[in-house]
Amino acid sequence: MTIQKEIEKLKEAMKETKNPRMYERYLAVRLHLEGRTLSEIAGILNRSFPTISGYWNSYRNEGLQAWAFVSTRADLKN
Repeated sequence: MTIQKEIEKLKEAMKETKNPRMYERYLAVRLHLEGRTLSEIAGILNRSFPTISGYWNSYRNEGLQAWAFVSTRADLKN
């Protein structure tokens, strides 16, 4: 999948989620795919570098499905 297609999938996920935590994860990954460094993203989102790095590594290893269970559970609560 091309980077542009990955970004489009993330934008769609950001529109669909009702969970602010999931929105932040999607945004962090999207910003990195758009060229921001993990350190820059940590500063933008006011999160630690290990947190942002964890989001990125999870996405790289398993894609969006890595967060499917978390997202579904959280959206059901809202």
